[in-house]
Amino acid sequence: MKKSIFVLFALLMTALTANAVEEAIYYVTGEMTSWTVVKSYQLTRNTDAPDGVDEFMITLDLQTTDMFKIVKSTNGIDVETWYPAGMENAYGEHGEITKNGKYTIYFRPAGNSDPAWFNGFFYVTEASGTSLDAVVGGQGKSVKFMENGQLVESGSHEE
Repeated sequence: MKKSIFVLFALLMTALTANAVEEAIYYVTGEMTSWTVVKSYQLTRNTDAPDGVDEFMITLDLQTTDMFKIVKSTNGIDVETWYPAGMENAYGEHGEITKNGKYTIYFRPAGNSDPAWFNGFFYVTEASGTSLDAVVGGQGKSVKFMENGQLVESGSHEE
């Protein structure tokens, strides 16, 4: 009997410990943070994300010279995972930030296959919530409006 209670107690403790694993916390890190984890750059869960989509966000002032990535850190100090992984692929490194201003960064740890998402992990838009991407094509400009990383309207504008 004592052995059965001990086994049951051990199983219960294992289950509780497994559920007590700290939730991953995500941060923007880059030149503005000296590539370290800084609490004020912590992303928050996007409660407006589509059902079943794990998405985080933050609004920051960015300069055209800024470069950054998203990192995972459960203790707020040590970086566990870089998004995207690898070198020479930070956002802003190749002129992605075209003007100084306030931007909202949306991040999905599981990735997003939409080509508008940087390396499949995050989408950056002016903080107004809507960005305008214009691509010259044919007689006019093909325009698409993105909100929260999703295409909401597209059309063309003749000059």
